[in-house]
Amino acid sequence: MGNWLSYGVVGNAVCRTWESRTFEEESFYFEFKSDQVNTKKMLEEISALANTYGGYIFLGVSDDKKIYGCTKWTEQRIHTLIHDALSPAPNFDVKKFITDDERTIFVIKVEEGPTPPYITNSGKIYERLSSGSFLVNDSTRLSQMYYKREHELSRIEKKLAISPINSFPNLFGYLDIGFSLRTTNNDSVWEQFINADLKQLSHSLEDPNNKHSISRVGHSIVFSVGEVTNPNNIVEANLHNFMEIIGDGSVKLRILLTNNAGKSKVNIACIISILSIFRKIYSQIFETDFSEIFIGAYKYENLTVLNQFTPFIEFDGESSNLNNEWANYYHQHIMNYGNNLIITSDRIPKYGFNFLDKKYFNSIEKNITSENIIEELFSSSFTFLGYIFPLND
Repeated sequence: MGNWLSYGVVGNAVCRTWESRTFEEESFYFEFKSDQVNTKKMLEEISALANTYGGYIFLGVSDDKKIYGCTKWTEQRIHTLIHDALSPAPNFDVKKFITDDERTIFVIKVEEGPTPPYITNSGKIYERLSSGSFLVNDSTRLSQMYYKREHELSRIEKKLAISPINSFPNLFGYLDIGFSLRTTNNDSVWEQFINADLKQLSHSLEDPNNKHSISRVGHSIVFSVGEVTNPNNIVEANLHNFMEIIGDGSVKLRILLTNNAGKSKVNIACIISILSIFRKIYSQIFETDFSEIFIGAYKYENLTVLNQFTPFIEFDGESSNLNNEWANYYHQHIMNYGNNLIITSDRIPKYGFNFLDKKYFNSIEKNITSENIIEELFSSSFTFLGYIFPLND
């Protein structure tokens, strides 16, 4: 949206004599709503702003720009309404201001949405025209919105893509996971990213049995664990267990599925252990409570199978006490289902991305906390690849 006002200017606007400011020239970007506005009308306005060029909603201010304040609306209620009743949730932020006479107003900043249309829970789509919000019925306008959405998803696809591996001795496949993060405060995410204590992170990764590296590549930081060797000392790009963190908090990572014993059995415990390491790194970099700024994340997982293999699970170190349990489970699996041979590749979802937002967390009955958000971002549906749960007697 062109000519956005900073929150400092907006804050001053409500803390000084209101009539001394005029927004008539930018009424396209501003909407005034009293405390009595119903949720349906609020959703229409937010949908319209997100589907057009973004803008501000002044809640607690009448159409004639007089401040009456809010008693019914709260910041939590605004957040809940947007997350629960708009799909997808748009980029937005809410600021609370107190006037000189102790009246509360909320300024809702709605960004122009990168993936329209933003649809209300009644299945309707709105757009901003002049100083009003109107229902979109025109097929051409709807096509434009969906085209913009597909263009943005294509851009995300390119951002998260990792070049494929052709072949390598003892490499049976690899797992790629990527997510594109959306928050209400990109500046906070960027600040944590550039101020990350990489030396401390390196010390936390030290393991005599597992080499690691940290490299800055452009505006990304790349972490790798393990070692890949080749007789000629030349290893092709992207052939490693690695995670690239991008400055906006997005991630793409790869985990190799190998067996150096010349057999077709692959220990997939590496998926659990490496994801745990990457999750720990990410949590140390982004320590601010994600639940306060999290909107959602577009995520995908892609399993590439280069050679058929049989997965098994065998842990090292502290988790080795689980090995007998998994050996027994593997034996039961074979008795019931033959073996668990992995023959073909798979992607989740098959096309595009899953969107992890408040609705998603509600569906899996998890609270939106930093720990739960990061846990889901670094979880994988391929963790127990090949195994069927539960076993039937």
